[in-house]
Amino acid sequence: MFDELSRDIAERFALGPKAGELVQMLLGTMADPDTDGLEGFAERFTQRGFGDVVQGWLTPPSGATSAPVLSATQVDTVLGGPDGLLARFAGRLGLDSATVASAVALAAPVIMRRLAVGGRWRAFTPGEIESMQAGGPSLGAQASPRTRPARRGGLLTWLPWLVLLLAILFYVTRCQQPATDVAPPAPVVVPAVSGAAQPTTVEAIPAGAGALASLIDGQPSLKVYFDSGKAEISPEFAARAQALVDYLRTHAEAKAVVSGYSDPTGSATANVAMSQQRAQAVSGALEAAGVPASSIVLEKPADITGTGDTNAESRRVEVTIRK
Repeated sequence: MFDELSRDIAERFALGPKAGELVQMLLGTMADPDTDGLEGFAERFTQRGFGDVVQGWLTPPSGATSAPVLSATQVDTVLGGPDGLLARFAGRLGLDSATVASAVALAAPVIMRRLAVGGRWRAFTPGEIESMQAGGPSLGAQASPRTRPARRGGLLTWLPWLVLLLAILFYVTRCQQPATDVAPPAPVVVPAVSGAAQPTTVEAIPAGAGALASLIDGQPSLKVYFDSGKAEISPEFAARAQALVDYLRTHAEAKAVVSGYSDPTGSATANVAMSQQRAQAVSGALEAAGVPASSIVLEKPADITGTGDTNAESRRVEVTIRK
């Protein structure tokens, strides 16, 4: 049902098979009757001030050929946070939250528009949701709209299954008798550092050219890595920088602070020049992506050389938001 959407996301964000998994997970979450289905999903955006966008999903403006779009920043406002939908998706797929936010911003309006019937949101049974996730026919285009079931009816429908699940858990607990009573190891809690990037998953630092996106205090940030002795930007820069670009477009007062670094090999003079070239290359790439030059600040860091744990990590440009 949404194969074309999955292919589009896979190409735009270089996600491969993970694009299809993301669309299936998003579809299941949006249509889940336990969270009021599509109506509940739309209400979350309406409550955060995006009601005009939601209304366009139901009844597109005259002459419009597609549903009103979302920005990654809007998606992060509604679905972000350490316990939010974006964090759960990023953790399951092994992606960074910024990429997931950009992909959801593209996918959600398409799904909502296709599943709207007669100016109303469809309500789906669990079986219908599974059919759509498996690539079944478009239920929203063939069936008449139904009002979502009352909370009491939904509970009665699921009550037998809950009883069965509890019985199975009780049986398994009774049958599994460990040979020794060994206490499980205590979880290791890593305290958060204020102002430091808190990505949902830890991605490996690229050995050469590459880019990693993350969030710092809820604002998008970017680290761009380079091959030794070069200032060429990786092709994945556009996808990784999308959340930061969207943020700067919607926050005119914000500035992108661009700082270049180098590894300790070579002469100090050459390292300073190389770090400056890399910062200028990133600045140019941001302008090409639509960020105004007035929103970009080139800032030389106090310590340029060898600031990473490895040479590969030292060869980078950091982009952070300043208001």
